[in-house]
Amino acid sequence: MNLLRAALPLLLVPTLVAQQPMPSLSPAEQEAALDLALRLFRARSVDAAKASEVEQLIQRRRDAGEFAKTQGIAAFCEKLQADLQAVTHDPHGMVVFRPQPRPVADPMRPPESIRQMEAGETKQRAQMIAAGAAQNFAFVKAERLDGDIGYLRIDGCYPGCGPALASALGFLGRTKALILDLRENGGGDPDAGMQVASCFLRTGNRLLETEHYLNGRIVHWRTPARPAARYLDRPVFVLTSPRTFSAGESMAYDLQALKIAQIVGEGTPGGAGTVTGYRIHPNILMGISISSATSDITGASFQCVGLKPDLPCPEARALSVAHMRALEAVLATEPEGPDRDDAQQALDALRSAKNP
Repeated sequence: MNLLRAALPLLLVPTLVAQQPMPSLSPAEQEAALDLALRLFRARSVDAAKASEVEQLIQRRRDAGEFAKTQGIAAFCEKLQADLQAVTHDPHGMVVFRPQPRPVADPMRPPESIRQMEAGETKQRAQMIAAGAAQNFAFVKAERLDGDIGYLRIDGCYPGCGPALASALGFLGRTKALILDLRENGGGDPDAGMQVASCFLRTGNRLLETEHYLNGRIVHWRTPARPAARYLDRPVFVLTSPRTFSAGESMAYDLQALKIAQIVGEGTPGGAGTVTGYRIHPNILMGISISSATSDITGASFQCVGLKPDLPCPEARALSVAHMRALEAVLATEPEGPDRDDAQQALDALRSAKNP
């Protein structure tokens, strides 16, 4: 189950399963799941070198008797996820309950070939395009804020989002500055980030990221030759939160690295690369990162460290902070006239609201 950089299916599970009856696991079931988890981690993870450390943490729990008694499946998942992430610091390493049982993974099965992987992703991408089209590709809101500042909220990263992006930026194309809200963007396909970045660049086909897989596959992520729309030479601000994740982080990271945008809000978890879900029990899905991604802009990666905002502030205040900074940037260059007066009035109103 290749999830691309789509953390969304995993992240949504805790909300959904709260309404489901949660089964228990016997000691034998727990041991079988632990054994399979470790074997899969060694065989599939880009962090396989850390498998011994993970096993040591799990053994401490065994010695403490934490797997010797029947326990709820949620508690088991929480313990295993904590051990995985304590060693790898990889937020993609989630362990979650799935109400619909499926066959467990086979750790002896050879890894997918490059051709098999590409064929699977083509099929999955087509499914994601169809799912994205049904919800406007997660483009939730496009609005003109006071002082002629554009606001665009994107809650997911779906391939094929070009028409939605063109429509949104067509509406906001004459604004003085843009605020891109990714605070609820849990990830998806990096194609969305390439589409968005291209709108702020004068030339297309720009190499932004390179992704390396254990099977030797290398993927070069480039902006499209022709952007869906253009938004040039104006201030851009990106809002982030701890829920900005995976491909959503990648979108924000690229815009920051290209010096197109300033990041406003809180830091992000740091989930770069591609994650695949493996069943270690019929009702337990474990996420394993199967690739590493490096920025061709910075030569670095945000894996495990996340994004560092240029303007750190609580996420609840990020929009107002970005709005004020956008207005200040507009006023720094706007000549005398009605547009400048509108921007000044909007900024004064925001400052008054902040300091009544």
